[in-house]
Amino acid sequence: MMSGKDVKELGTEAVSDQLTGKLNQLNSLGIEQVLEVIPDPACVIDNEFTVLMVNSAFSLLFGKDGGQVAGGNCYEVFFGTQCGTSDCLLTRISDQDSERIEEDTIKNDRFGEPFSCRVTAVPLRLPGGNLIGIVESCHDMSEFLKAEEERKDNLQFLVTLLDTIPHPVFFKDAEGTFQGCNEVFAEQIFGLPRDEDETELLDELPSSVGANLPEIYHREDERLLTNPGTCSYETRLVRADGSERDFILNKATFSDTDGNAMGIVGVLLDVTEMNQMKEKVLLQNKELKEALHIIQTDLEAAAKAQRSLLPSPRLRIPAVTAAWHFEPCSAVGGDLLNILPLDDSHVGFYVLDVAGHGVQAALLSVTLSRLLTKWRAGENLLVTSSGEIRSPEEVVNLLNIRFQIEPENSQYFTILYGILDTKNATVSYASAGHQPALACLPDGTTQVWLEGDKPVGWRLEERFTCYTKEFPPGSRLFLFSDGLIEAFNPERTAIFGRERIERLIRETRLSKLKDAVQSIVVSAQTWSDRSEPEDDVTVLAIEYTKP
Repeated sequence: MMSGKDVKELGTEAVSDQLTGKLNQLNSLGIEQVLEVIPDPACVIDNEFTVLMVNSAFSLLFGKDGGQVAGGNCYEVFFGTQCGTSDCLLTRISDQDSERIEEDTIKNDRFGEPFSCRVTAVPLRLPGGNLIGIVESCHDMSEFLKAEEERKDNLQFLVTLLDTIPHPVFFKDAEGTFQGCNEVFAEQIFGLPRDEDETELLDELPSSVGANLPEIYHREDERLLTNPGTCSYETRLVRADGSERDFILNKATFSDTDGNAMGIVGVLLDVTEMNQMKEKVLLQNKELKEALHIIQTDLEAAAKAQRSLLPSPRLRIPAVTAAWHFEPCSAVGGDLLNILPLDDSHVGFYVLDVAGHGVQAALLSVTLSRLLTKWRAGENLLVTSSGEIRSPEEVVNLLNIRFQIEPENSQYFTILYGILDTKNATVSYASAGHQPALACLPDGTTQVWLEGDKPVGWRLEERFTCYTKEFPPGSRLFLFSDGLIEAFNPERTAIFGRERIERLIRETRLSKLKDAVQSIVVSAQTWSDRSEPEDDVTVLAIEYTKP
C-alpha cells in the first residue's frame, strides 16, 4: 500500500503536491486499511480520473504496485479509454447519484492477457458528503465462467444423451425450476421445440395436460427432495396433440459429490397400449371364465349321464354278485363297464377302453354302451331281433365292422365281453386287445385269461375268437382297464402290474367282493402316490355263487 510519505519520496517530477495532499487526506480517513481487507483487487480513483491508491491484491493481479500507478490516469493504467464518457463508472455514479454499480467486463491488461471480471464501484465521500472519487474492486470471474461453461457443456451432454431415450424425460433443480428435457418430452408434452421451453417451470405445465398433474408433481417433488430416492405413480395426460394417454411417471433425485440432492430427473413411460391390453385381457378372462363355467357345467352333466350307464346299485341277479370301480382321469372318460342279465341263466358283462381321454373318448364309449345294453331284442348287439343271444365273438366282430379307425381321429378301443352261464357254470368271452381277466377259483388259485386278437377298428378283416372257461360256484372274475395295471410309481420306474393284483385277489378272496375291489384300487393309488389317476381306472368284479 502506498502512503503519503511514499509519494513524496518519488520526487516532484512523479507526483504533485496536490496528489500528496489527497493521499494524506485518504490516509486520515482510514481508506488504506479498508482497501487491504478487500480480498479482490481494489483501487481508489479521484474525481479527476487519477489513480490514488491500490491494495496488495491489485498489485498481485496486475503486477504493478502503488508506486507505479499512483498519479496516473485510470485509463492509462488499466481501465481502457472510456474515462469521462457515459460508460465511465465515476461518471455514472456522479450523474446518477448511485451508491453502487456492478457490471461484468473484460480487462485487457492482466499481464497482457484479457480476463473476465465483475467490477464494483462505490462512491468515496468526505464526511460532509462531497464526492471525491470512487473505490473500485475487480472480482476475477475467470474460474467461475470456466465452471459455468463446463456446466453448460455437461448439461448439453446430458440433453444429447437424453435425446437417445425414446420416452419423455425431464430434469429440474432443487428449487423446482424446469432445467431441461429431451426432444420427445418437448414435442409430446409442450408441443414446442425444446429450445423454446427452457424457462418453463414444471408446476406451470399447460393446464391441458391434466388439472391435478401440477399438484401431483409438486407434492412428489417435495417428498423426494426431503427424502432423496425414487417414486413411481400412474397418471393420465393430455398431450400437446390433444390425445389422452396413460403414463407411469418414474422420478429419482440426483446428488452432488457430497450426497446433497441437486434436483430430480423424471421419465414418462407411455402405458396406454399396455392398459388397453390389460382391459382386453381382463375382458377375455371374464369371457373365458364364463365359457369355462358353461363347459364345466356341460362336463358335469355329461359325467352324470355317463355314470347313469353304469350298473344300477339296485341290480340283483340270482347267484351272481357284482362290484365295480369307475374313475375317469377327467370329468368324463373313455372307459366303461356293465353287467346285465340276458335271460334267466345268462349274464352278459364287459369292460371297454377307448383310446385317449376326455370328451372325444367319452362320446364313443357312450355310443358303445348304448349298443351293448339290452333294451329290447333287435335294438342292441347282444340279442338278435328274434331274441337269440349272440355269442361273444359275434358281438365283437359286429363292433369291428361298425367302428373302423377313421383317418381324421385314429380312434379305436379295446373290449373284453363275456357271458356267464349260471346253469352250466361256464364263462365264454372274446377279447379285442384288452387286458387279461383274472379269475380266482374256490381253492384260492388264480388264472390269467389271456387277451386275444387286435383292438376293435384296426383291421376290417379281423375275426375274433371265443374262449370258454369253467367257472364253478365260489369263483371270482376280475376285469380291468390298463389305467390300473399301468399306474406308475412316483419315480416312474415301474408299473403296478398284474402280479400285485393277483396277490391282492388271493389275499382278499374271503372278503366281501366290494372290499376286495376297494383294496386293489387303494393299493394302486398308494403305489402311484397320486390323488388323481393319470389314466381312466375301471374295475369290474363278478362272483358266482350256487343258486
